[in-house]
Amino acid sequence: MNGCYVNISSGHTRPKSSTVKLSSLIQAIRGVLFIGLGLFAFDWLGLFVGIGVIDFVLARWLWSLRIEAWGVAVGFSIFHLIFPFALSVSLFSYLLTSIVSVLVLITLALVRYQGYYSYVELAKIDPIETLEASPIHKSVFNLVIVAQLVKVLFMYMGGLMIASYEAVEETLYWYDFPILPIVLILGTLDLIAAIGFYRGHDWAFQLLLVMAGLGFAETFFAGSIPIVLIAVWIITLMMPCWVKWAFYPKVLHRVKSKKLDSSISVPIPTIEQ
Repeated sequence: MNGCYVNISSGHTRPKSSTVKLSSLIQAIRGVLFIGLGLFAFDWLGLFVGIGVIDFVLARWLWSLRIEAWGVAVGFSIFHLIFPFALSVSLFSYLLTSIVSVLVLITLALVRYQGYYSYVELAKIDPIETLEASPIHKSVFNLVIVAQLVKVLFMYMGGLMIASYEAVEETLYWYDFPILPIVLILGTLDLIAAIGFYRGHDWAFQLLLVMAGLGFAETFFAGSIPIVLIAVWIITLMMPCWVKWAFYPKVLHRVKSKKLDSSISVPIPTIEQ
């Protein structure tokens, strides 16, 4: 995770762990499964091939250690568990794709625990103490925040529409769970991600991408097409260097400040007898 993704002059690179490779492989296997399912459900061929291509792209991103890959991959795996598209083929195919999605989530959790796809871990080994983002980087960074807040607005508007049309008791027909609480929870998570991202929290960077990966699900729940368009726009903005160069200095400052505070020892006064 260096170069364009985070420029670190530490003089060494961290090799991919076996868990990173495994996670990328499982992600690619899910892509193969969905493309194969499209051959059995020809009416769904376009959808399944599209899902498979996205899985291949995410597998490549994970293998390349692109820091934004983790959040999008988590969101897309949760999306697979929420929407049982494979049920259109058979129950077995749904169970198989669900098991693979759970394995992806487990391996992603493990690689995150190992310190991969984390700006905090990068800041710990970065010898640079402070960085300053350029005005254009800050502008794109602020554009992401505005897009996320607009996404929050559409989510809450969708929840308001559900409540106003007396559809509070409407449920997901395959899980029998009310939609309104889901919309409110997702909208609140979007808001938390926007606030944390603005303050430069590493977890918020990934949460924002997780919610972007769930953009289609949010569109379905809230009944608002602009949500998925905004989610795609956010992912597009996060892919180049500009947003990262504006976000990373915030994380670097927080990590170095904590390190400085912990290194300062306050002597405890003693009373001489």
